[in-house]
Amino acid sequence: MKLPTSVLSRFTTILGIWLFFSPLVFGLYTPGEMTTVVWHSFFMGAVLVAISFAALYHHHLWEDVIHLMIGFWLVVSPFVLGFTAEKIAMMNHILVGVFIGIDAIVAILQTPRLRKA
Repeated sequence: MKLPTSVLSRFTTILGIWLFFSPLVFGLYTPGEMTTVVWHSFFMGAVLVAISFAALYHHHLWEDVIHLMIGFWLVVSPFVLGFTAEKIAMMNHILVGVFIGIDAIVAILQTPRLRKA
């Protein structure tokens, strides 16, 4: 079954919005104190939403490749940036990264390729 790219882009947009607001939902944000996990969630959520909005209007393969790279980064970022002690934030980043990676792989596999005659 082939999913329309608009459905995949909307799913990624929802995940980006979730990632952006998740520090507030989980109580990780304290006014006046911006930790690494909060900055990272805000920044990566905003990047995901921006790229997904662009894909909603005109889809390109490079957007899916960037989503795949972002998904990979979200999975490894808790270990690289050192917020593994924040278990809920770590699991949130890993799960969002896995979902975005799967979404990107599905979108990449559905993108028509140019064929040589």
